Amino acid sequence: MLLVAATAVASRVLHAPVAAFTRDVQDLAGIPWFSGAVSTLTVMTWTAVATLALLAAGVVRTGRRRAALFAALAVALTVDDAFLVHEAVGPENGVPQELFLSGYAVLAAVLVVSFLRTPRAGSTVAFLLGLAWLGLSAVADTVLHHRFLLEDGSKLLGALTWLAVPLLTLKDRAPRA
Repeated sequence: MLLVAATAVASRVLHAPVAAFTRDVQDLAGIPWFSGAVSTLTVMTWTAVATLALLAAGVVRTGRRRAALFAALAVALTVDDAFLVHEAVGPENGVPQELFLSGYAVLAAVLVVSFLRTPRAGSTVAFLLGLAWLGLSAVADTVLHHRFLLEDGSKLLGALTWLAVPLLTLKDRAPRA
């Protein structure tokens, strides 16, 4: 109910039709149904990663700080990827793209240090492998312009790999029978 009310308010404040908030992008833009398919799958994957990470952060006792930091990064990347926060929302409102990217990099670096304390854990391997895929995506985005399959494909692979991180965290922290 709150989201519906917020949509009505945003429509008035931003002088945009309600349909701009509720309709599918393909419908609004008049583009083929398959437009942005990899991006949509990536956002769906990020959503699953963020949800599982939040669950792990709430359930585990040991490693809760690391699980919570990973959850925070996963939520931030989900929102960023879904709404183009670092590419559009921030810059259009005076916040440089580099500030967002630096924040993500700092959080990732803190997580690398934390994960490397348990180098043989499956969650560490999954985190580092996913981070490598995401790093490749970032390089493709910033250096290799218009390499969309490399950028978006490696981002999807990074997100898919990171699905394993909270699952392995939960498995590693589960009481043994």
